[in-house]
Amino acid sequence: MNNLNKYIIKRWLLMRMASQEFYFKSPFEIKEEYAIMKSVVFFALLPFELLFIFAYARIYGSISHYVWHIIVLLLILNILFSNLIINNVKNDDYIKNVISQYNKLSYEERRKLYSIKNITGIVVLTGLAPWCFFGIGILIICQFIPR
Repeated sequence: MNNLNKYIIKRWLLMRMASQEFYFKSPFEIKEEYAIMKSVVFFALLPFELLFIFAYARIYGSISHYVWHIIVLLLILNILFSNLIINNVKNDDYIKNVISQYNKLSYEERRKLYSIKNITGIVVLTGLAPWCFFGIGILIICQFIPR
């Protein structure tokens, strides 16, 4: 799981550094990225948690009496997990290595990083893939767990 996080964070950072350089024409500040990355991780975790809630409700029955408890628990868990994941990578030298790799690239290689293909890849990994997993999980739960 840690390798997947690092892979996604590396692609995110490379794309954001290229966008700052070629689109926004402003210097890249890593401290500003941590809040954005935490938000992305926060929302990427939602489908996985909702899948477990759906499985629990499918097995044990109604959870309508616990809606607010579940919402608060999800918010707390997502904040904790997103902080844990980003702080784990932030405290590592990994991000410094990614930034130094980017700075060593030639102008043309850096320009290629800001392409629709790379941006789409990041959006699919962080936004679409968790919800696809959620949909497939719902189908599997509905097939194998009777009501």
